[in-house]
Amino acid sequence: MEEPAAAGDVPDLPPDSGVPGEVEQNHDLQGRKDSLDIRRDSKAEGAGGKGRKGVRHEVLLSREFSRDFLKVKGKAGEGDGEAKHLLKIIEKGIAKLRKDKEVGKRVRKGLIPAYYSSKYDVTNLWKLNLDSFWRMTYTIIGTDVKLMTIVLEVLDHKKYDRRFGYHG
Repeated sequence: MEEPAAAGDVPDLPPDSGVPGEVEQNHDLQGRKDSLDIRRDSKAEGAGGKGRKGVRHEVLLSREFSRDFLKVKGKAGEGDGEAKHLLKIIEKGIAKLRKDKEVGKRVRKGLIPAYYSSKYDVTNLWKLNLDSFWRMTYTIIGTDVKLMTIVLEVLDHKKYDRRFGYHG
């Protein structure tokens, strides 16, 4: 999950993958989206509908996470039990985000790991416990008329603790 994506590097994805195919063009958010390197989740299209009065909400995946998601989906399709479990809880987590973008716990600004600030240029970070072992991190960006929840990564408990500096 640490491998940086090359500029313009878009993997070929099957149309039925349930994973985004292209970066949405939105001039108000494009600069921010370029630093996040996000991709549309086709299942999240219009997801969440309108939360705040008149504000549209979508769930998107970072390019890095969409690649990881495809790998997990492939392994699950091959019968890997751990991958099946992970796929199930990731899909439940995304479904929760579609219903309520603030379902996770907000990480206080001073506690946002430098990794997220430098890699994704985030100004807010949220974490969602998928189960007792797996965590999902995401950020929320947008304008007065459109909000986007962007799933950045899913980490096991040990990697999450290291990322957030809880254990050396």
